[in-house]
Amino acid sequence: MSLYGDILAQYFINANPATKFGIDEIMQRLGKKLRTLRKQQNMTLKELALALGFTSHSFVSEIETGKKKPTTELIIKMADLFNVSVDQLVRDELDLT
Repeated sequence: MSLYGDILAQYFINANPATKFGIDEIMQRLGKKLRTLRKQQNMTLKELALALGFTSHSFVSEIETGKKKPTTELIIKMADLFNVSVDQLVRDELDLT
């Protein structure tokens, strides 16, 4: 795992101390939140990918399905794009509404 991956994993563990879930389950929930935000803004996967600096939507799609783990930097970019806090994206007890 990369340094970013280690930092990201530790952040999720600290942000979700009571959770019994592993990083994969946390990533799946992050992906669901990302999909919800994207759909609330009526954005396509391609539009979101471009807004995040990707030329293809495949990586973003894999984040939404929990197959890929975003870097800490990308999570911050997502939070800024949708005007939510990083905590709202990663903590289970915080709602997106």
